[in-house]
Amino acid sequence: MDICSALAAHASKKHLRRLAAALGLQADAPGSLAALLETPPDAARAAVTQVFKKAPKEAQKLWAVVEEWMAEGPPEGALADPEEEDVGGGEEDGGEAEPPLPRSANACVECGKDTPFVFILLGCRLCERCEKRGGRYTLVPFPLAKSIHGLQDRDLHALNGHGEGISRVFLRADVEACAARAHQTAEKEVAALRAAAKKAWRAESFATDHKGHTHKWKQWNTHTYQQTQAIRKMTADPMMANLMELSGLVHVG
Repeated sequence: MDICSALAAHASKKHLRRLAAALGLQADAPGSLAALLETPPDAARAAVTQVFKKAPKEAQKLWAVVEEWMAEGPPEGALADPEEEDVGGGEEDGGEAEPPLPRSANACVECGKDTPFVFILLGCRLCERCEKRGGRYTLVPFPLAKSIHGLQDRDLHALNGHGEGISRVFLRADVEACAARAHQTAEKEVAALRAAAKKAWRAESFATDHKGHTHKWKQWNTHTYQQTQAIRKMTADPMMANLMELSGLVHVG
């Protein structure tokens, strides 16, 4: 079942769609409720708090329902999609339900079609199309995870990732959950980001000479400084383009 149908009694469709978008899901898509309940609790709670930041009481009520369903499972039939219901003869009209066809070992976990790729971070078969469509497979590189969420190296080293050094990538949901654990609140995360920005500004704005005296740099209006800033802007766009092309798929045949 989709998120909007299952949680319609607990929140408006507008807020449910915003919540789903914050987690990289589609609120009206079949199976989106199952994807929501499989989301790391810290990331899901952070998304609920963000979407309902102007209505904390509604956030508490919705999170209580989601948390209960995560722990004990949703009500019977809540995960079933309408198209999966039996529409052809059953016992009442004398028909017999056909047994489900066996699923191929090479089938994509999302669409069920055979694929030669495995999503390395989760160890499951996944096709290229479903990787791009499903927000749960979005990857975040090491430097971006640090700069966006104000995380330290020690925080990210504990996460499941792929690659080495600054080329290491993580699932976006894992990074968001790590940020929620590290900062507890959005206000603390913003404070951490400001502290990191202030530290970087001081490092770039002041210099210490051989006598240990600190001097403020006078190069902001120099040709060298302006040229350096121009180069940074030129390299920013390709970095974001490369981010959109990140993939966790490995060809295994």
